[in-house]
Amino acid sequence: MRENATSPVGSGARRRLRGLGGYLVPLLLLLAFRTGLHENVCDDAYIHMRVAAHLAAGQGMAFNAGQPIYVSTSPLWVLLLSGIRLATHDVLVASRILGALCEALLLLVLVRYGNALGGGRTSGAIAALLLCTHPVFLLTSFSGMEVSLYLLFIILSVDLLRSGHASGGLAVAAAAVWVRFDALLLCAACLAWVAHGLWRRGEMRRPANLRIILPAAALLAGYFVFGALVYGEIVPASVQRKMLTAAVPLSGSWWQGAWSTAREFLNVIVGRQSYWFQANSLLPITLPPLIIGSVWAVRTRARSVAPLVTFTALYVGVFVAGGSPYARNFPWYFVPILPAAYVLAGIGCCQLWDRVAQRWKRVRTLRWRGVAAALAGVAWAAAMMIMAIGRDSAKLTVANAERERAYAAIAVWAGSALDGKGLIAANEIGAVGFFAPPGVAILDMYGLLRKPDEISTPYVDLVRRERPEVIVTRENFNYRRGLEAGMEGAYEWRKFRSVDVGIRADLVPRLGARFGAVRRIYEDLDLGREYHAARVRPATGA
Repeated sequence: MRENATSPVGSGARRRLRGLGGYLVPLLLLLAFRTGLHENVCDDAYIHMRVAAHLAAGQGMAFNAGQPIYVSTSPLWVLLLSGIRLATHDVLVASRILGALCEALLLLVLVRYGNALGGGRTSGAIAALLLCTHPVFLLTSFSGMEVSLYLLFIILSVDLLRSGHASGGLAVAAAAVWVRFDALLLCAACLAWVAHGLWRRGEMRRPANLRIILPAAALLAGYFVFGALVYGEIVPASVQRKMLTAAVPLSGSWWQGAWSTAREFLNVIVGRQSYWFQANSLLPITLPPLIIGSVWAVRTRARSVAPLVTFTALYVGVFVAGGSPYARNFPWYFVPILPAAYVLAGIGCCQLWDRVAQRWKRVRTLRWRGVAAALAGVAWAAAMMIMAIGRDSAKLTVANAERERAYAAIAVWAGSALDGKGLIAANEIGAVGFFAPPGVAILDMYGLLRKPDEISTPYVDLVRRERPEVIVTRENFNYRRGLEAGMEGAYEWRKFRSVDVGIRADLVPRLGARFGAVRRIYEDLDLGREYHAARVRPATGA
């Protein structure tokens, strides 16, 4: 009798423990990856950080102090970074705190959403495990980008829709536009799902249902009003510039760009990316469960997964239809499809397990199957960690970190040599702008940091007009060649590691003799902390 009386209690405790483990295991594995892998902050992340640092210092939401240009595509990320920086006094620390918090919340919501879809009690945990060990997700989230916050809003919006909170789901989708402009596609998918539900119930024409969209409409209107009031533009300048890379539809370059973009979306599902990760991965074994989960969703008409799948299809379609190969150099453009892929893969894994359990009853009655599942997850993560560490030391990743350090060292040197005032031209503005003193402005030769009427202006014309004291460009780009051809003798060029540095001819006697200090600054810099002049010896000589 005693055994029978306590058995249900023990069984319930084990179920609660398994349920808790579904949340804890991905979080602990994420912590292990956060601790074990290097954080290589990327150039685009430095753009957000410079704007956030200026905002926190009371210099406005601008990259160049006093020049309100809509350079950051993620106003909410910048605002959050700025708020945390007020407490930490270091925007790089703020980025790590915010990134880790968003990643943790993302995994929690993903587990909840995946488990609630009905494909299996652990499908959400499997999806979270696959995501938190994915090399491209880790690269982009650990690099200071807003990708974890964006994915959090995607999953939270569709989870709210699933649970019947249509107004909340639409509002979160609208808030996601404050994180990434392409979240307008998420708004469209969520609105279509809500409208379809109202139409099925015959409630489409009820005026009272307009209340559902009011919070989302207010957030979207606020986004566009914010852009108009702060920058005089409703679309970020960087989005406008990148739109110019779209190819003529159905042209030869369009077909080539569309195919290369589509291939990258397929690559990212299996943990590869042409520009960054070309090594083998364990993730291809998720393809059969992904197919099984997709078939299950179609057969059961799982409406709860429809908004996520619709958004993913729209997202892929828009990027492929653009026909530009530009996106493939930036892995964070491909990460947003992973939640849908791995939610379906998690469901597929549970379907496979159910089939095995039905055939072999002994498997179904294993007492410690929860522990076995957790150990399998840890083994998976360990294998992925070994691969990630191998990639982390790969030549391309090291070259990227070296280039950012070189950019930073040159920016510090130029700021010191110019006594904290002047103009630096660069085609990659993030690290150069972040490490340059606040009084040094940046001229963007590529076009992310430009007024709308100058986005298409040739960079040679801008340099000729503005006459920056220093020019910084990567050696394998054509900017130096174009400037030498269009402004012969206007700049004297020096090389530091993989970066070409142009010094305006009239300043060569003053700055050229001090260029040797760049190497010492390069060795002194701590890229893990916000730059302060007192931490680096000034550029006083060779």
